[in-house]
Amino acid sequence: MQEVAELDEKPRFLRSRVQNKCLKFCGRYSVLIAGHDTTAGVAWYAPSTEVIGLLREYEGVAYNDSCVNVEVETGETALGRAFIWARGTDVLSDEEGVLEYR
Repeated sequence: MQEVAELDEKPRFLRSRVQNKCLKFCGRYSVLIAGHDTTAGVAWYAPSTEVIGLLREYEGVAYNDSCVNVEVETGETALGRAFIWARGTDVLSDEEGVLEYR
């Protein structure tokens, strides 16, 4: 993340949750898709819109970024952005490493 976002320091990740998303796997990579679950993961504060642009460029057409309500470990809720899988779900699995997307 530090390299992709061209950050001087490592980002500080916070345990977090988002609602109405499901976690699936594309090979060894976890991806978020639309769903009805509350999904736990990590979040961090992007320091600028330029950093978000770098992440969009890195993720390419495989993901769309969208607004989500993020609840962080402190209990604070904030409007954030998440990269949501934009390709077909037929290449996804409930288990890590089961399918490989090419």
